[in-house]
Parts: sequence; C-alpha cells; structure tokens
Amino acid sequence: MEIPERNLLIERYLPKIRGIARQLSYRLPSSFEVEDLVQIAVVALIEASERYKEDTGSSWWSFVRDRCYGSMINFVDGEIRRVKGGETNGFSSLTNPPLPSEAPDRSPNPECQAITHEQARLLIRRIGRLPKKHRAYLRLKVDGRTHSEIARRLGVSLPRISQIKTKVREELVA
Repeated sequence: MEIPERNLLIERYLPKIRGIARQLSYRLPSSFEVEDLVQIAVVALIEASERYKEDTGSSWWSFVRDRCYGSMINFVDGEIRRVKGGETNGFSSLTNPPLPSEAPDRSPNPECQAITHEQARLLIRRIGRLPKKHRAYLRLKVDGRTHSEIARRLGVSLPRISQIKTKVREELVA
C-alpha cells in the first residue's frame, strides 16, 4: 500500500478506531491510555487492510474492525502479563470492569454514574449467569455489531438472534 493511500485510510477510519479504543478503555484499569490502544489499532488497520480478501464472507470493515480489536486485546493481555510477571487468563481478566462508583471519571456518560454500586454488582452477576451464546450476543452487540453480523459470528439464524435478544433483556431486567 502506498503512503498517500495508507494515510487516507487512517484519516478516514481513525474516528471509528478511536471509538472502539475508548469503549475498550472503559473496561480497563486507568493505567491504559486510549492513545496507546489507538496506535496499536492503526497498525492493525494497515496490516488487515492489506490482508483482506473479498471472498472471506465478511465486509472489509468487519474484517478490519475484528483485527483492530483483537490487536488491542492482545496488547492489553501482554501488558497485564508483563506487569504480573506471568500468565493471564486472556480477555476474561478484563470482564470485571471498575464499577461506576469506583471510577466515576472514566464513566462513558452521566447515566452510568446513576447506577448504584449494588445495581452494578447485580447486573454483573446476571450477565455472568447468562448462557455462553447469550453473553457472546451481548458482547458483540455492545461492540456495535449488527444482528446479521452477530448471527453469522454465532452461527445462528436472524430469528434466533431476536430470541436471544429477548431472553437477554428478560434475564437482565428480571
């Protein structure tokens, strides 16, 4: 890829990458800077855009977004491993983000600050009790995936995704 073409690609997709990095940063300790995550993702954007083949069955952006997100997760896991001096259990080490009451300055919006500590703990417990596919649906939906992308990723039909969505809502609101 030529440098001007690469720069245009970065310029065009940087806001989306920054949004993904910001969403991920809400779930991380404050020692992780959004800009570090963005830099990792930009490198992944360039590499993934060069490797993408149209016959993969996914759109260019879905392919690239997955690579960017995966690179950020790998970076975070590597940093945690480095700090701890050993192995981590991968992404599961990030599944218990700071509660809004513990990190109000990192809350994505004022509504999140209104959640009480106990409400947040209850929600985390309920999410943990969801079946594996339901948790996967929730994670993918939070990451901004469409129902079609989620269905393809989970290997189920669109009507099944609607059923999963209804069940997730029922379980989390109950």
